[in-house]
Amino acid sequence: MSTSTSIAYRVAVFHQAIAPPSFGGVSKPAKAGGYRDSCADIAVGLNSAKRSASNATGIKVILPSHDQTHMPAETDEASWSFPDNEEGIKAAIARGANVLWMNTVLHRSHPLFKLYKPEQSDLTKGSGIKFVGQLPEHADDYDDKVAVNPWLANADDKRILADGFPRSIVISHETTGTEEGIQQAVKRIQTELGLPCVLKASLPGRGSMGVKVVHTVEQLREHAATLFKDCPVILAEEFLGGEEITIAVMPPGEFDQPIGNQPTHWTLPIVIRSQHIDDVTPYSGVQVVALNSAAITPEQYLQDKEEYEKVERRVKRAGEIMGTKAVVRIDCRRNSRGEFKLFDVNMKPNASGAGRPGRDDWTSLVGMSAQAIGWDYPTLLINQVRVATPLRSLEK
Repeated sequence: MSTSTSIAYRVAVFHQAIAPPSFGGVSKPAKAGGYRDSCADIAVGLNSAKRSASNATGIKVILPSHDQTHMPAETDEASWSFPDNEEGIKAAIARGANVLWMNTVLHRSHPLFKLYKPEQSDLTKGSGIKFVGQLPEHADDYDDKVAVNPWLANADDKRILADGFPRSIVISHETTGTEEGIQQAVKRIQTELGLPCVLKASLPGRGSMGVKVVHTVEQLREHAATLFKDCPVILAEEFLGGEEITIAVMPPGEFDQPIGNQPTHWTLPIVIRSQHIDDVTPYSGVQVVALNSAAITPEQYLQDKEEYEKVERRVKRAGEIMGTKAVVRIDCRRNSRGEFKLFDVNMKPNASGAGRPGRDDWTSLVGMSAQAIGWDYPTLLINQVRVATPLRSLEK
């Protein structure tokens, strides 16, 4: 397939087609639809961007079966992305893609990582191919909710993250297999965290699952038993009952105005979350974020400028320490003293956006934040493509 040399970015978007790996004997269920809906959002958004003035560098969307003269219907989600298996990656490259947008769950055993072996294959060697997504080892390690918060605090030689996370306790099924073990775990939680507290299951590569605020010992026992059915390790955290916000952290690079050149990680504006259900924000698949979230206003920011600036510094520092290669989103919430604590690092934030028929309300939290600096959805996408990571970064 021939491609024009004037097209700087030939982007192929990938949905989840392979089963996530097993951690601790437990496998995360694949996402229903494999993220094809947001893949179509991304591809359609990029395709529309080629008509905008901001796309002066040139962009082209590479599709599995269609070309620019015969595009699929925007509602035909299956036609806008490639599967993230080895065959799909090879097919996209063969069709001319030089940017692989991995809108899927990356991990160490992912075909993207296994495929790029310069000593074994010439498929991508020297081709200048880049990808949008996290390094596979980052996606594994930093999605481990048990490990990432204490690791970040200990790795921060500048001490910006000192006391920046909620108090937590790790509980294993092995140590609570007896009534005595359960009683000891309950006593420790009551002593160190108090009730209410938050219980969540966590394994590398899975993120948080079954997040629930428990108010009594009975609720604690019951929910822990439920979580242990799927995970051998659960996390108990200090309950943060104050204002909840989320902040998107972008990697270094050259961006559209008003951002410009950023030599280090930087943050998009704060988004305030609301309308919690049982003290937990509802999943976007249950309630679209447009109904429960909004970018902070200048007036709101000035009401507690010192604390907002402090949490922005902490979130930026977390991104710097992790060395993230694509946007991440970090959730924060105030404790009883009004201090924000960083409680969840999201390595693959939702990438959906408005633009396709029936998707007007499907902006993401990152998209909502980008709108606050004047970036529409296509502009946000273009800026992520520009800072895509060279595949040679995977070379070990």
